Amino acid sequence: MTDTGDEDEDSLTEADLDRIAEFAATPEEDRDPDDLVPDRDAQTTREARESPVSGSGGDEGRRDAEGRGQHRGRTDDARDASRRQADYCSSVRRDMSDASTAREVVEEYPDLHVSEIMRHAYGECECPTDEPPTSSPVISPEECREFRGCYREGLSVGDISDEYYRADNSITRHVFGRCSHDTRPLDQSREEVGADLCRRVRESFARNDLSLREISTAVRLRPAVVRYHLAGDCPHSTGPTADPDPPDGP
Repeated sequence: MTDTGDEDEDSLTEADLDRIAEFAATPEEDRDPDDLVPDRDAQTTREARESPVSGSGGDEGRRDAEGRGQHRGRTDDARDASRRQADYCSSVRRDMSDASTAREVVEEYPDLHVSEIMRHAYGECECPTDEPPTSSPVISPEECREFRGCYREGLSVGDISDEYYRADNSITRHVFGRCSHDTRPLDQSREEVGADLCRRVRESFARNDLSLREISTAVRLRPAVVRYHLAGDCPHSTGPTADPDPPDGP
């Protein structure tokens, strides 16, 4: 057969024989199978082995693994936060249910806005808790008297509402005696009422369109004492005087 000078594609080249000899001379623990592959094919093999598709590593594989780890971490953090929120919600509801005033519960959680506390207590949240929603504690006779004392001292209904964390309409109802609580006045004579309280009586009566009984309850004075100051029979000249018992219309 005539030699064409072309080598058989399956035969070993001189470069192949050199690689085999070099591989054989390398200590066994230092051998890399890729050293037997031609340079271009070896590079392709390494890239394929290190690609994320092969699952054997590489920058993209590491980034993919890191992304999965971060996702799991965020999921765990969200689950922990949800658990803490549910525990907090349950605690607020138990405290509100056991309390005698709303203020003592609000003061138990100084870092949270009162609206947030009430939202959880009343069940206006979506927390996964078995603790049933509750309402603010019923206003006691003692708290009712405190409302009236504050009003007598010059605080407005809004001021008292902010101080005791009660709704304005609840404060109004109790201050002016539109509740079932005792309305006994203080034992104070008309001469013992000073100019500041006299002005308070007159201005409240005029501003709120109150009856004699309601204004008397609010400032904890006997109706006769309040009438004396409203009518201007006292020596004070502060605030608008008024007829506490106006006649009926025609």
